[in-house]
Amino acid sequence: LKFHACHLPPPLRTPSFPHMATGAAGPAATLAARALRRRLFVVGTPGLERCLERELQALRIPGRFEVQPGGVAVDGTNESLWRIALQSRVAESVRLRVGDPFHAPDERALASRLKTLPWEDSLDLDSEHPSAIPIVKATSSRSRLYHTRLLEDAAQAAMDVTRRRRRPSAEPTTPEASATAASADADAGVGVRV
Repeated sequence: LKFHACHLPPPLRTPSFPHMATGAAGPAATLAARALRRRLFVVGTPGLERCLERELQALRIPGRFEVQPGGVAVDGTNESLWRIALQSRVAESVRLRVGDPFHAPDERALASRLKTLPWEDSLDLDSEHPSAIPIVKATSSRSRLYHTRLLEDAAQAAMDVTRRRRRPSAEPTTPEASATAASADADAGVGVRV
């Protein structure tokens, strides 16, 4: 019996996610949020990127797939993100891009650019529940900003500023996210793992 590594059985019935449709704004806001296109990166085992792409197509995830080393990039909705996270057997994780990559030659530039990112579009900064606080993990490669704790603190401070702007009466908390600084000229990108 031969088994091809990329042979996938037909996808399971696609579930709907009505439990995600809660909110004070009602069904219209839920539909708008679900339709918001986001840049997703689906992480997979190196060497199995094409297999991951075929699985996403089999799961009927809409969008144009771009195979990259270590995974597949796709523009998707919240529903796409959750369907990939819950139904994919090849994907290891799904990362959501918050904003676009930017150049940050020093700590001050990094902090000011992080504060301009649309954190509230991706994170629930109003929630006080501990499970709603994202986890910060920073890595640095060939960058002048090599201290990972500095990167994590900068991301936390930027989310604190956004949280205070949204709720002026809130006392500062320690939010967390995923920050990455890479390349010789200190390019930085910030993403959130789901």
